[in-house]
Amino acid sequence: MAKVTNKTLAKLIANRISEALNSSGLTLLGYSILSNVQLSYLKSIHSASKPVAVETAYKLAISVGIELHDYLNFEKPLPEDLIEHPKLTGFYKQYKGKRKGYFVEEGKNEKRASQTRKYEREKIKYIINQTDYFAKPRIIANMVEDFANEYKLILKSNRIYQLLTPYVGEQLVKIETTKKTKNGNVSKKKVFKYLGKK
Repeated sequence: MAKVTNKTLAKLIANRISEALNSSGLTLLGYSILSNVQLSYLKSIHSASKPVAVETAYKLAISVGIELHDYLNFEKPLPEDLIEHPKLTGFYKQYKGKRKGYFVEEGKNEKRASQTRKYEREKIKYIINQTDYFAKPRIIANMVEDFANEYKLILKSNRIYQLLTPYVGEQLVKIETTKKTKNGNVSKKKVFKYLGKK
């Protein structure tokens, strides 16, 4: 059994699969059927416990209408409208309503991937590691709006604080600053800016 030797790459691939699931509305089972990749293998790749073969990455990419080089370009997010690609719409028409477990929305109590805490953690990790968002100091109040507009990530300020905390020290610098009130006075409330480490 092949073992993961490059953990960073394995995690990037796993995050990419999560991103594809979120954008397409597919479950892992649905993605497995659509891409013709064995479910057990796909689960192992998604958990970053097995390395991915180039042929498998190719299947995962083209099945959702993405070229392999774009699928593996981790600096660029996948389109948010994968669900509208002809390959996805055809799959939906074929299996919609058949309750085979191919689509997230079929689960009675299952949220879309974008609403789960796991997805939130993965998306924050992507923003910190794969974008230049934190190249400039950012305050959480601005992140609420930026994340919603730029990354379709709807979070409250306290949740963003929780998600950023594990990265402070190694990947982010937390800088205490001051904020002025409407009257022009310096607020006693502490405000922090987050800046990515170079």
